[in-house]
Amino acid sequence: MSRRLRSPNWSPTHGAWAVRKHDRNIKDDQIKACAHTGGVVGLNGVAPFLSEDSYDISAPTLFQHLDYIVELVGLEHVGLGLDYVPEQNEPNDFGMKLLAEMARRYGADQYPPVDRLAVAGPSVTTPLIEEMIGHGYTDQHIRAILGENWMRVFAVRLVTVRRRRES
Repeated sequence: MSRRLRSPNWSPTHGAWAVRKHDRNIKDDQIKACAHTGGVVGLNGVAPFLSEDSYDISAPTLFQHLDYIVELVGLEHVGLGLDYVPEQNEPNDFGMKLLAEMARRYGADQYPPVDRLAVAGPSVTTPLIEEMIGHGYTDQHIRAILGENWMRVFAVRLVTVRRRRES
């Protein structure tokens, strides 16, 4: 599908399958297809998708996925796709029902039993920025990853929609 798109495609909430082999993450060919359109892969913050440790929502873990995709296709194709929620690292009915349903549908190997759904929220951004700086990312690189890449994609989509409406 990505090859047929004329404007940037995006994959808003994934990790790199090469870093964590989980069905929710995307493989290199999918990442490359998204990048080929000028699009962005948005990194999620759901612990079971990021790490074998179903509670690890740390900046270093998220950075592993981010840096892998940057090395694969370039920093202009990476953004954050975090859910805008407070950190969910305590038992809650919604998270437990969601995990139980996902385990039923897709198997306990992908959704192992846990007592809470660990999801990185906005507070992970400061430690993630520190992680990027520590690995040599410049301020320009970090701004792109934190939002400018998304703005570029949506600006192109806006122009595309306006052209369609005018024709």
